[in-house]
Amino acid sequence: KETLKTDLASIEDVYFAGRGTFFILERNSDANIIGAVGLQDLSLPTKEILKKGQNSCKNIGELRRMTIHSSERRKGRGKLILKAILSYAIDQGFDGLTGSTRIDSAKSLYKSMGGNEVEQFDSATGKKKSRFDLFF
Repeated sequence: KETLKTDLASIEDVYFAGRGTFFILERNSDANIIGAVGLQDLSLPTKEILKKGQNSCKNIGELRRMTIHSSERRKGRGKLILKAILSYAIDQGFDGLTGSTRIDSAKSLYKSMGGNEVEQFDSATGKKKSRFDLFF
């Protein structure tokens, strides 16, 4: 939760470095925000990457904070915003994207878009989560 607070409090610093971005999905009828996804450029040395003893992750982006409002789920909104961010990533020259989730519907979405699932253990929460890699 702390990471979420710091990420969203400084979207420009976290997501707009290098080729990163942050997309917002709004409903046409009333302009309410119904979804969002961030793309962090992992080819830049960030605090998290430096903690792992690496300088960069070589032309890979990370999907972060993808969310769709509960009233808008199962309507193709997730696929819409994921297609948009994938298109952006390809245009920016990324070789692929990675992202992680514990949510079954998100897992299904990533798989439907060609993502390869790798199960991981989250030592912070003590729960399993899935990482998905999508390469172009």
